[in-house]
Amino acid sequence: MRNKRNMTIVSTIYSEAVANLESAKMSIVKETPMIQVIDDIRYPLKFNAKPIQKNITIGILLGLIIGLIVTILWYGLKNLNSIIKDLKPKMV
Repeated sequence: MRNKRNMTIVSTIYSEAVANLESAKMSIVKETPMIQVIDDIRYPLKFNAKPIQKNITIGILLGLIIGLIVTILWYGLKNLNSIIKDLKPKMV
């Protein structure tokens, strides 16, 4: 009698645990996900080649401008005394 009663209790507990497990699975399926994908996936990414001729032209122009500025500054610093002397008003 005692074994039969224990077996009935264990069987009832097991069936309730299975029912609770199924209920938990259903509640998880019904929940909204935490992460939502908004963009579509594009793979592989497109390679955007930059125009080499344009980059070379810009580099040459920048090199010339920087070279001109450096040359003017170098000439100005080298001949600073004569430039200042020329700019001073001469007293008669």
